[in-house]
Parts: sequence; C-alpha cells; structure tokens
Amino acid sequence: MDKQEKKNLPDDTQQMPAPRAEPKPIPRGGATYPYGGVDALGLASDGWVADGGGPGFQQNVEPARTVDGLPIPTELAITDTQTSGTQGYRAAKVGLVSGMTIVFGGSTGKCITKATLNLSQGWATMSVQWHQHKEGSHIDTSFSHTFPSVLGYGVTDIAGSNLLESEIQSASYDVDSDHLDRQNNVGQHLIGRSHGLTVTATITAVTNKTKDNITLGEGWNITSISPDRPSGNFHELTITAVKFIAA
Repeated sequence: MDKQEKKNLPDDTQQMPAPRAEPKPIPRGGATYPYGGVDALGLASDGWVADGGGPGFQQNVEPARTVDGLPIPTELAITDTQTSGTQGYRAAKVGLVSGMTIVFGGSTGKCITKATLNLSQGWATMSVQWHQHKEGSHIDTSFSHTFPSVLGYGVTDIAGSNLLESEIQSASYDVDSDHLDRQNNVGQHLIGRSHGLTVTATITAVTNKTKDNITLGEGWNITSISPDRPSGNFHELTITAVKFIAA
C-alpha cells in the first residue's frame, strides 16, 4: 500500500497494527512427543506404576594419543558397550501395597543388579538398576526376592523393629546382587555373574529408645545405630542392618 492509498483509509483503519502470524500449536503426547512413564522391566502392577525408566545406552571411548598427548580422532577404542537403565516405580494406592518380586541376575536379557525401596512421609517408590551387554554373557545365577509389603503412602517398619511404627520418619530397603563383570582382551564384555543378595535396611525414627534397647526381626544384623540429639528438635535414631541370602 502506497502513502496516497493509506491517506484515503478511514482514521481508525490507519491506526490498526499489522496482523500477526498465529503461533502453531505444540503437539502434546502421541508419536511426536511421547508422554508418561515407561516400564522397561515389566514390573508394574495393580499397586505400582512406572515413574521414569526406559532403556539407555553407555560405552567407553578412549582415543589413541600422539607423542605430545594429543588425541588421534580416527583411532578410537570403544569398550564395554551396553544398554542400561534405572527403572523407577511409584505406589499407586493408599494403604497396603504388595511388595514386588524381582529376579536378580540370570543369563539372558536385562540383568537386574540392584533395587531399592524408599519410604517417607509421602508416596513409596522403587528404583531398579539393570544392564544388558552387547557382547559376552552372564553365568545363569539368579536370585528371586520378594520385597516387603508397605503402605503406599507413608512409612512402614521394614525390619520388624521394636519401634512404634508411628515413630518411623523414613526407611529404605536395598537389595544388591554383588554383580561382577569381566572384559575380554579388547575391552568388551566377556563374562559376568551375580553372587547372592545383600539386603540392607535403614530406619530413622523419633524415639526415646537408645542404642542399647533396639531390636530387629529375625535374620537382621545391626551394623550401626546413629543417634541425633539436636538442641532444637526431638531426638532421633537411625538404625542400619543387613542380612544375606545365598539362594
């Protein structure tokens, strides 16, 4: 539009701003932007939903170097290639939730090496670590373990202690398969196996009990009792204990 044409327009039209392009809508969900938790291990149930997860990838990359220590980009050693991940779950209901049954170790597929149940004054969560090598194999040593049933929201006494359950502020229940992997002559995976289960429980409670009158359920061996005696708060104890499972 030239100046003469603009002068011939009504005054209110001359003052109108130029039209703006409308922003394109951003797609939510669907194939373009996937949305929601992914259950890479198939452990979700009526009481637990996937919260995080999905397979990741890792490997080591090391360059050859010149006499001056500079990397040679065309000469790369790639080792220990594997798919791996930490799968999360969250309790999906209030009240008692059945504990997950998890198979640790094994010779095929995704090898679960560690899992942790975390309890607080909120929703219970599970964290499960796994990996799968590109090469080599695992010896078929597997260990099935059922985690304790717990409150979906809140804290449960997971070690059969003589504390009042209402006193317990937080707790964790960790299972580790003591997994060992060895590499071949060029740094890729050769062989691995799991060596039984180490179960570690930790409980923190507001209590008038001392280290001398704490007891736990059968099979638990106390490794530490740590008192917290702040000047401006109630006294707490944190108890850590272990048990070992060979089969």
